[in-house]
Amino acid sequence: ARELDPLSLAVMTQAGNVLFYARRYDEAERSYRAALELDSEFQVARFKLMELYQSQHRFDDALAELHLIREGWTGISAASVPGLQEALGSAGPKGYLEAMRRFGDVEGWDAFFHAAILAALGRRDEAFAELERGVDDGDWYLIRVAVSPHMDPLRDDPRFPALLRKLKLDHVQPAPLPAEERCG
Repeated sequence: ARELDPLSLAVMTQAGNVLFYARRYDEAERSYRAALELDSEFQVARFKLMELYQSQHRFDDALAELHLIREGWTGISAASVPGLQEALGSAGPKGYLEAMRRFGDVEGWDAFFHAAILAALGRRDEAFAELERGVDDGDWYLIRVAVSPHMDPLRDDPRFPALLRKLKLDHVQPAPLPAEERCG
């Protein structure tokens, strides 16, 4: 796709997504940034960059990107940034994630996104309940569960392989965790 249309914003962003799922975070960031250099208003790349930063616990960087997301494009907008900054400042990463979870409740996010926030908060039972809801609701974003870094906090839980079997994704192997993220 890059050879056919090297200036495609969608292709650059999707390439960034592949790199993100492969845990090649620096390269993913460069790919999202390349799309934004061509069009700073390309909301998909901006949101994915915010999501990348958030998954790396770079919450100040995530908030900087979120501030630039066009009002109305997503339930979390520039108007939400002061509340998220306050939550981060007063309660740290947990406060930030709790505030994001509340925005997701209000905006009716898909189960995958709810589960990702709950997993990051260490609330495994609730995360799995959301993932099961997503299965029941046909949440198309669940196709990423097997490879998404957002699900890394859940991978060692015995319910995770069962979920992958239910989704018929048990044959998919995620990229190995980078050395700095491995336990032990």
